[in-house]
Amino acid sequence: MNKRLHLITTCTRRKAGCVEDTVFPGDASLDDAFDDWYRLIAQAARRPGRVQETGELYRGAHWLRARSIASRWPGIELWVMSAGLGLRHHTDPAVAYEATFHAMPFAPGEVWELLTSRPPLAGRCASLAELMRRCPDDRFVIAGSPVYISASEQDILAGVPALRDAGSQLVVVTSQGYRGPLQPFLKRSNASMMTALKSNMTCLNIACAGALIDGMMRADAGTATL
Repeated sequence: MNKRLHLITTCTRRKAGCVEDTVFPGDASLDDAFDDWYRLIAQAARRPGRVQETGELYRGAHWLRARSIASRWPGIELWVMSAGLGLRHHTDPAVAYEATFHAMPFAPGEVWELLTSRPPLAGRCASLAELMRRCPDDRFVIAGSPVYISASEQDILAGVPALRDAGSQLVVVTSQGYRGPLQPFLKRSNASMMTALKSNMTCLNIACAGALIDGMMRADAGTATL
């Protein structure tokens, strides 16, 4: 029997609903910014109509690609690495917000550590390490920009020992700009892939992840028919 596959990708700037004042603070210390952030998220979650499923929150071509990949094959769980909400399963509750690792004045890795150790909203799983420990036989495809992969790399590395065979179970898709300890698990995207994958640069990592997953699933189907 085939194991589940977890597709984990980054959040998008375009979102459904009104952000209002739920904007990540940038004019305080990290601890003070997070105190303010938790308050803003809690306030937003209490307002009528603000809470929705994470899968319905994000918009744009990147997220449409991710949803299409997850819908093509049975057994795929879709997750988001959010700079404002942490790790979210597509069925977890979310509110519209504005936060991105590309624009924060804080180290992305420190922000991710706080988001995963104390999530602003309750969800299915708080961190990538926890997810890998819960699902040691599953496969994981993580697709994101170098900034998001760098932010989450320690979380990913903390989960790797729990996997039965990390070399075959974990793939991290990112572009040439990433330099870090996840090198053994990397699949690098590059501009020369755009035509074959029918993608622009914005969607290239998730398009590359989709091609890899399609290959895995077809191989599984071939094995099952032998």
